[in-house]
Amino acid sequence: MYDERIFNPGMNYIWNRIINAIFIHQFNSFRQKSGKIIRKEWVNLESISYPIDTNDFITTYHIDTWYNGKFRNGRKHFFNKTVNLKRKILQVAVFEHIPAVTKQWRKMHHHDNQNSGNEALGIEIEIIKIIAEKINFRSLFYRLPNINIDKWDESNENGNYSGLLGETMEKNANFLIGDFHYTLRHHRILELSYPYNTECLTFITPESLTQNSWMLLIIPFKLYTWIAVILLFLVAAYILNRFSLFYQKQIMPFKRNTFIKGADIQISNVAITILKRTENLQKQNNINEQLKSLQLFTDVKNSMLYTYGMLLQVSLPRLPKAWALRLFIGWWWLYSILITVAYRASMTASLANPVAKNLHIMKECVILMPISIGMNRNSPLKPQVDQLVRNVVESGLVEKWLSDVMEWSKIAEIRYESDAPKALVDLYKLYGALIALGIGYLLGFISLIAENLYWKYVVMKNPAYDKYQMDTYYATNKTNI
Repeated sequence: MYDERIFNPGMNYIWNRIINAIFIHQFNSFRQKSGKIIRKEWVNLESISYPIDTNDFITTYHIDTWYNGKFRNGRKHFFNKTVNLKRKILQVAVFEHIPAVTKQWRKMHHHDNQNSGNEALGIEIEIIKIIAEKINFRSLFYRLPNINIDKWDESNENGNYSGLLGETMEKNANFLIGDFHYTLRHHRILELSYPYNTECLTFITPESLTQNSWMLLIIPFKLYTWIAVILLFLVAAYILNRFSLFYQKQIMPFKRNTFIKGADIQISNVAITILKRTENLQKQNNINEQLKSLQLFTDVKNSMLYTYGMLLQVSLPRLPKAWALRLFIGWWWLYSILITVAYRASMTASLANPVAKNLHIMKECVILMPISIGMNRNSPLKPQVDQLVRNVVESGLVEKWLSDVMEWSKIAEIRYESDAPKALVDLYKLYGALIALGIGYLLGFISLIAENLYWKYVVMKNPAYDKYQMDTYYATNKTNI
């Protein structure tokens, strides 16, 4: 119903989003004719033009009149107000961010959306110009005073925003351009158009300028941290070995005896006997599988090897059947993940120290991030803007503009490559990898020599050793296997 209170300036934000609203304005008139009072009633249907760009009280315009049981004009009451904005001015907040917006945009004439030259203004500037032409509005581009500091946003302790997001929270801008990433956080604050491009987000890593690259293996952790990690590794290997031996000596004989007693039961029925034998065979296979899985940790050397492998996130060849071991292994896996993540993060931080020159850009894309144009939350222009952005993308204009915008950077890069020295990796910077490989080869070589010496001076000196009857030796030395 028509009410003066809903047309005050504080309601402008609502009526700029609920644009398909019709207000019923009732009228009554009285006149006297032939001594009789004649009452005349009619209803006007009124609406508000979009967009509302004034801080004064809102004025409505007439659509149709209901009188004597019918509409007087009979026109269409609800129509799409976003198709033609009748040359009204829309605010566009700008953040200079290549390739969305370049510094050349300042040379353009704001009143007619035409640039003074053929310079590349940026992809989003060109998209806004096409949208303005199709929807028939005038775009007023403006730049915030502290945009170079605040950029997209700089939220404070009170949760308030500045920069481009602050403009949309203050309801000042209709469009926000400046290379907005299509993220969930942005989507909660403002409306994002259909993505017109995807950008490759990657890492910039500095060149290692120091000659102590071999220390990168130990730099992530301090001395007491390394001591704690090594001690916990030894403790975990010992516990896994003790658990396996206890399960093998105390639990498995009990299961085996239970299986043998069950196998001695004689049942006269042939079918039941066959079923019982099948069940016993399955139980025997399960016991054998459990014994095989326990062999991973029953030997001290194997227990240390597999525990160390889990610390390096190497999967086990099989998971033990014993639930006590499974629970301990599960928690050891969780510990290993946390330790390796902390180690990698600390190593990355040590590599990412800022340097004055020779930065490297990783060629692989970590994330392909969609890029969109920002609008006010619940903006009624979003359907029209999405369709127009799709048309621009499908026509290939975005690729053309991107090529124009990045042309100067390609020329500058060619000049830089011709003059600047190349950042090459020399032998000093590979010390870390070579030392790690050398330590591994050295330990393996020492282990091979120790195994050969043990075989020559311990195994071959055993009285039961016979190279032609090795089964006899292994049968009498089961505890050494």
